[in-house]
Amino acid sequence: MDVPLAKWRDLLHRLATKLRDDLAQRFRFSQTLHRLSLPNRARFGGSVRARFMHRLHVGGLPAMKHRVLIIEDDANMRDMLAVSLKRRDFEVVAKESAITGLAALATGPFDIVVTDINMRGTDGIELCRTLASSHPTLPVIVITAFGSMETAIAAMRAGAYDFIPKPVDMDALEFALDRGINHFRLRQEVK
Repeated sequence: MDVPLAKWRDLLHRLATKLRDDLAQRFRFSQTLHRLSLPNRARFGGSVRARFMHRLHVGGLPAMKHRVLIIEDDANMRDMLAVSLKRRDFEVVAKESAITGLAALATGPFDIVVTDINMRGTDGIELCRTLASSHPTLPVIVITAFGSMETAIAAMRAGAYDFIPKPVDMDALEFALDRGINHFRLRQEVK
């Protein structure tokens, strides 16, 4: 079956035009959202992940929420992270120390862990080492107010998947969470 070159060019041109128009429409929608006030953003589905969750529905059932374990000793930061991630369609369990976080891991499966580096008792780097040995397929994202290069390298060597400085940009955290979950899910599928 021989298809003329002109037909291939026409097909590729139509596909490229459709892709360009779709990307332009998404960009205009995101720019509109950024111009709206925060309450209006929530009404229109402010996060990229929330806007496109409807595409993942199968048979009328909503897509599975990802379970996130937050380990943070500062109550205000812990609550802010929990509330923000719940608004972005994550299922969140927040704990105040490494010990209570490890106990929560024993009670049920989690998709990813978000922890602070500087905590009372066990610090975040030691927690990363513990999680890397006990739960090697569980990604860990480390957040800290002391964002030096040495700290980031130490966290990565201890088994952290990503490193985010404080103050936490929630869009960057959401992106890191989705990327970490997808990366480790793909690794498990390959095995």
